[in-house]
This record gives sequence, structure tokens and C-alpha cells, in this order.
Amino acid sequence: MQIIIFSLSIILSAFLLFWIELLFAKQVLPHLGGVPAAWNGCMFFFQGTLLLGYWWAFILKNFGQSKYQQIIQTTLLLVCCIFFPFNLRTSSWFQAEEQPLLWLLSTAFQSVGLPFFLLSSLTPTLQNWFAQCTHKVNPYVLYTVSNIGSMSALLTFPFVLETSFSIKQQSILWQNTFWLNTILVVVACLYTYIYGKKMNSQVNLAQSTDRSVSRSHQEKPKWQNIFRWVLWSFVPSSLLLGTTSYITTELAPIPLLWALPLTIYLFSFIFYQFCEY
Repeated sequence: MQIIIFSLSIILSAFLLFWIELLFAKQVLPHLGGVPAAWNGCMFFFQGTLLLGYWWAFILKNFGQSKYQQIIQTTLLLVCCIFFPFNLRTSSWFQAEEQPLLWLLSTAFQSVGLPFFLLSSLTPTLQNWFAQCTHKVNPYVLYTVSNIGSMSALLTFPFVLETSFSIKQQSILWQNTFWLNTILVVVACLYTYIYGKKMNSQVNLAQSTDRSVSRSHQEKPKWQNIFRWVLWSFVPSSLLLGTTSYITTELAPIPLLWALPLTIYLFSFIFYQFCEY
């Protein structure tokens, strides 16, 4: 039952994450004159916020006891549900005609910054909680589940959501789905609280009987390696944006042409994970 709850929550989180990317980009496109660079500007904001979300998940993992992590995360999600309904809040700090990139970044921050940030942190956070509930399933399998949810959103948006619902209807539907996902996260918290205690007692018993813990599992990665990993991640991202920019410049800046290269990009992660496991 745990794997079902956690998988559903991760799939919904990833689906909402990529749905909001395409929906927001479509909303701001007319304000920027329909230029292909609008999508690159959106991706710059979303990828930066995604990195911050992962960083927040790392901080949360090391923040005291598990119950405090769950209280903080669920409280932020509930605050986001109540006080931050999704709608386009155009920036009053900058003008789209004079400073388009700054206008786009500030508009994205005001409109979708908090929900996108929280959704970005949910996949690694839920993986951490799931690892506290069971050792029978590798928690990194949920990373593949997350990519499947992301790819589903990319394929559903241009073929189903965009053709069946208006932007306003999609905004309301997205908000309701966010509420549903928040409920699933709360249920996942309860599972972690109940089964996490049992797992912690078993781990403490095992550690008391066997102290020969591998030193390699205790060492933290060096900052040089972390810097190298971050630097390498820029390469496929730059190729993705360059390819998308070329296609949308030659053809048209539409969600379908934004989604297809990103779908292929995500499929490579899913294929790699299936080969691994």
C-alpha cells in the first residue's frame, strides 16, 4: 500500500510540475510578442527553481527528526493551496517591452514561484520518506515514476488539455489537482510516521549488533565532485534549449514544439533507469 500512495503522489507532483510550465509559458507568450525566446526564459526560471527545490529537499532531510520535516513540508503545501491560487500575476516591477527577461522572471516568481518550488522538492522528499518506511523496494525506483509523470504531462498538454480546456479552466483544474496531491502527501506523512518508527527500531537494533559500517557510505562527496556534476548538467540542458529554440524559430513557438524535445529528454532518463533496474 505504501508504494501505491507514494507513487501516486510523485506522479501527480511531476505531472503538475510540467503542466504548470507549459500553461504558464502559453499565458505569457502573448505579452512577449510570441517570440521563441519566451520558452527559453521560462525554462531558465523553472530549471533554477527546480535546483532550489532539490536543495530545499536536502536541507529538509537533514533538519532534525522526520516528524518536523513532515510538518514543515505539509504546512507549506497547505499555505500554498489556501493563499496562492494559480493565476497570472504580471510584474509591476518591469515592463515587458523594455526588459522582457526581467519581466518574465519576476512574473513567474509572483505567479508560480512558490507552488513550483514546493513541487520540485516533493520527489526527493517523498523518496526519503519512503526509504524510512521499507527496505524491500529501492526508493530510487520512484525517480523513474517521477519521470513517467513528467512525460505524461508533456504529452497530455498539447493533445488533450490544450484542445479540451480553456486557460482559465486549466488553471482551476490545476488548482484542484494540487489540492488532491497535497492530501496524498499528508497520507504519505502518516505512513512515514507509523512505519518509520518500526524501521528506525529495526535499524538501531541492526547497528547495535553490527558496527562494521562501510567507511565509503559515511563520507560526503567532495565539493569538487559536486561542482563537476552541476557543470555537466548544463551540457544536456543547453543542447535541449538550443534544439527547442531552433525548431520554434523555424516553425512556430507553440506548446507542442516545446513539449516534444523535452519529452525525448525525459525518456532518456526513464530508459536509463529501466536499464539499471
